[in-house]
Amino acid sequence: MRRTLKRRLVVVAIASLSLTLIATTTILQAQSNMLVIASGLDNPRGLAFGPDGALYVAEAGRGGTSTLCDVGGNGLPRCYGPTGAITRITGIGVHDRVVTGLPSLADASGVDALGPADIDFAFNSAWVTIGFGADPRQRSVYEAAGIRFGSLVRVTGIEQWGPM
Repeated sequence: MRRTLKRRLVVVAIASLSLTLIATTTILQAQSNMLVIASGLDNPRGLAFGPDGALYVAEAGRGGTSTLCDVGGNGLPRCYGPTGAITRITGIGVHDRVVTGLPSLADASGVDALGPADIDFAFNSAWVTIGFGADPRQRSVYEAAGIRFGSLVRVTGIEQWGPM
């Protein structure tokens, strides 16, 4: 006798520049059917289901071309850009960026960006960690420009965010 275990979302595969979420039906004999429900995201990181039942994804972005730059661990310059985002997934292939303009830092290729790293929901708000992944002393050039890496921000509304 075959038993089928149904799950809403069981596997998350994260590649460098895209996120593939896979909904599956698992048969105990290790057979599965997979369905991509979101792709084309910029350096996706943490996931959380919101109070509305949608799946939210923190996107670290792809950096930018500003003059605010430092040197990353690979020895390449990485520059700031407001390309970090939060994306809401409401169905198969149905997703939209609901928060944009979050800080992002990456080299010219946009790979391995630093920026929005995770999201969670509490106290009637969404909370997003903005990563930095380097010596905190290197943040001073960004902080002088009002850019908050290495911080926790509260999403106060769609397309609005602010430091805690």
